[in-house]
Amino acid sequence: MSVYTNSQGKYPRYRGDIMRENPDWQVGHSLPKGWFEVQEIAPPTVSDGERAVQEAPTLVDGQYRQSWIVRPFNQKELARINARQEAKQKLVAAGLTDIEIDELLLEARR
Repeated sequence: MSVYTNSQGKYPRYRGDIMRENPDWQVGHSLPKGWFEVQEIAPPTVSDGERAVQEAPTLVDGQYRQSWIVRPFNQKELARINARQEAKQKLVAAGLTDIEIDELLLEARR
């Protein structure tokens, strides 16, 4: 799936965004003025306690490319991770097996 930046620099944007803002545009046509396709780049490898975060695309040799930074987890992300770990610890302490916990998670997602 292709990713784009629009004429206001908003990113990421997709084909549906192009069609919504430019109703006459169709796949296969040249992109509307100010729109650019962004070359997707694999995110960098991260260590424990880090995550790869996508930033605004950068222009390299006339082609927009995804841009990534690696940063430590912020407090909100750490709280979410810790909450999951604490919940699992409580379920294990209550006598549930890893298989039972996995089944509960699958059921909750349905």
